[in-house]
Amino acid sequence: MQENLPSCDVVADLKRIPWVHLDGGEGKSMDSQLIFDGANGGPEATRARIKGFISEPHFHRASQFQLLLSGAMQFPTFRMDGVAVHYTDHCVAYGPHSRAGDHDFLVVHAKPAGLTRLKELKDKETRSVINRKGRHLHGSERDARPEPVPGCPGARQKTLISDARGVNVKIFECPPGMELKLDAPTYGRFELITKGSAVLNDKELGEETLRFVRGDTAETPLRSGPQGATVIVMTYDDDAAETYGGSLLEDLKVVLPKLRAEARA
Repeated sequence: MQENLPSCDVVADLKRIPWVHLDGGEGKSMDSQLIFDGANGGPEATRARIKGFISEPHFHRASQFQLLLSGAMQFPTFRMDGVAVHYTDHCVAYGPHSRAGDHDFLVVHAKPAGLTRLKELKDKETRSVINRKGRHLHGSERDARPEPVPGCPGARQKTLISDARGVNVKIFECPPGMELKLDAPTYGRFELITKGSAVLNDKELGEETLRFVRGDTAETPLRSGPQGATVIVMTYDDDAAETYGGSLLEDLKVVLPKLRAEARA
């Protein structure tokens, strides 16, 4: 079903968020950060660095971006090398997938979504929740062609995903002092500063700052700092208005101990 989306503008400095370590033994480990917890219908965001584990087929109960900052992810029919992004509509199952290299990625939802592993759906009725017609998109920076940003001399943009319905992922390379003016984030948008700095409401935001905005009017834009800024922008469309419940924070409390036990079995 669809629901009204509350306006939201939240910022997190990832360098200040503690890491939680999970040791799976035999070279398997996971270090993770909980960035946004989905409180009050707001966004969910986690960051992880995973070694050794293979992610079994699963889905999330809202549309999702999976942003690979470094390393590689191998899916059944394609491979991603960071910087790259993977998108799914609500309840679209994917996996298994494995990881290699200096793996570092974010999983972000515009609203609480949770995580459901397919092997825990025991019967036909519960498996019917899987969205078999939803979108499954991916794109890589290495395959994107740099283009100018209209009205912004010296700026460049690379498009990783551009879907007709509205899902869009771009990397903006902004010269000093540029205002990154974007459309109203009706269904939600994440903005990640990966290089340089930006100013928001007179506050300086450094590298590894993640912002989520949602609302019917254009939000206060980021303005790049004295060294410029590189910003990855992930924009949702109307699928983000679909909700089927769930909480990533609560589901991870159940899934992580299972992963540890399965890794050592």
